[in-house]
Amino acid sequence: MKKTVLLLFLLLLTAACNRMKIIEQPEIALNSSSNYLSLERIVCTPEATRLDLTVCCIPGKGFSIEKEAYLQSRESGLKYALTGTEGIEPGKKIKTDSTGLADISLLFEPLPADEKKIDFIESEDWQLLGIDLNNKKKTVQIECLIEGSVINRPQSSAILLNTSEDVFDRHTKGNIVIPIRNGKFSYLLRTDTCTAYGLCFNDEWRNGSMRNKEFFAEPGRIYLTIDGEDSMRIEGGILTNEYQNIRRYGSDRMQPIYDKRDSLYNIEKLYTPEVYALFKEMDSCNDPTQRRLLSEKFQNLRVEGKAYSREGNALQKKAEQTHAEIEKWELDKIVNHPSLATYYRLFEKIKKAVVYSRQTIPDSIMEIYRVLYKPAYPDHPFTRDIEQYIKAQQSFVGGKYIDIVLPDTTGTTHRLSELLQGCKIALIDFWSIHCGPCRRTSKAMIPVYEKYKDKGFRVIGISRDGMQQMIRGIHHDGYPWINLIDEYNENQIFKSYGIDNAAGYTFLVDGNGTIIAADATIEEMISLIEKYCK
Repeated sequence: MKKTVLLLFLLLLTAACNRMKIIEQPEIALNSSSNYLSLERIVCTPEATRLDLTVCCIPGKGFSIEKEAYLQSRESGLKYALTGTEGIEPGKKIKTDSTGLADISLLFEPLPADEKKIDFIESEDWQLLGIDLNNKKKTVQIECLIEGSVINRPQSSAILLNTSEDVFDRHTKGNIVIPIRNGKFSYLLRTDTCTAYGLCFNDEWRNGSMRNKEFFAEPGRIYLTIDGEDSMRIEGGILTNEYQNIRRYGSDRMQPIYDKRDSLYNIEKLYTPEVYALFKEMDSCNDPTQRRLLSEKFQNLRVEGKAYSREGNALQKKAEQTHAEIEKWELDKIVNHPSLATYYRLFEKIKKAVVYSRQTIPDSIMEIYRVLYKPAYPDHPFTRDIEQYIKAQQSFVGGKYIDIVLPDTTGTTHRLSELLQGCKIALIDFWSIHCGPCRRTSKAMIPVYEKYKDKGFRVIGISRDGMQQMIRGIHHDGYPWINLIDEYNENQIFKSYGIDNAAGYTFLVDGNGTIIAADATIEEMISLIEKYCK
């Protein structure tokens, strides 16, 4: 009898398990939750679908879950309503404790057994898109266990993980959110590509003052010890160690110069008395236009060699000499010891030239790339991005705009060259709903557009926000011109123009398609528009 009861119990347990599917840390195509949500697991049963989430806030801050939250099938479009919650009451805001973490569960109507992918939609700002319901992990070439300790950072509740190029980007696939529990974090990174990854804290990301902690995704274990704002130690990984040593060589030699510069600045001996008087005037000035003029005056003094004191000039020359020595050492390393670590350093130099300095890539750098690294890594992400940066040099002043095809807010696709056909002068306005300065510039151009639109002036806006975010920004600011969208940076249009580090950027092009101004002030743009639309 006991054996029969036990057998019956095991049969019932087996049947129940067969009806239940548990997916631990499911893969997500796009985590569009402003780096708040970590999806720990999904439990699917015939009665309900449960999402176990960790919400990562700034400690002491609050959040809420809307009653209208739902799941949506990626295939059929069917929606599954929220039916219950654990750890939070829908529609009511709760405050996190000193950890900033809150573990909650959301219950939804049951999904069909054959459902493959779903979206979680809580609001426009909290979405997890393309959640994979396959509970069998695909085979990958690299499994990298990332672990670490966090000390003296009570303001941080999570680590954000992505490729080093994307971890700070608000417009790509979103970051992996890793909760920090009791000063520890852990995540198993599974990928097929050995490339550079970056980590930053969620509070840094929200404050816009991120400091990237870089490593390579290699088989094995990486351990990070992070203490406060500046101290970090990484253990594990051959490529990671090689890259850290390259960067450390330069930083160790420049640090004494930086320390001396700070010391001279604090005792007002780095610059001339005229410059310090200029700084004080800037500090007390509340007029943005006047501050810009004062800043330009300082830059002019630097160009003319009149900004530094005698001690400051001597230190500046030493800095330039030391930097040249570091550059020579690094290039020697890149040429004679090629690896993915040295390739990444070469990639950084190319990106610095095109994106940050808006300068042509030096011939010596291009030769190293074409002879050594492009043939060795033809399909690597570094190669793909470098090829885009090479083409992006076309977008410098004096070059031709890069033709693109993108949809507008209705989904209708447009070719940029067709929109510009027949104009005398046009503004290509790259913008984002997150960028206050570029939106102020765009709004300032509205009366200019209305005045000159019938005289040959055109404006084409381009955003990489989500569609609804972009539409909200257009309606709020009242842009009367056509706006195209590269939603969530899918086509890397900003990178094709070499402005992937910018939230917004402007290009003025003439009727021949030549770029006549880039990132110009409002006054400079108006002057050129008036000249061309006489």
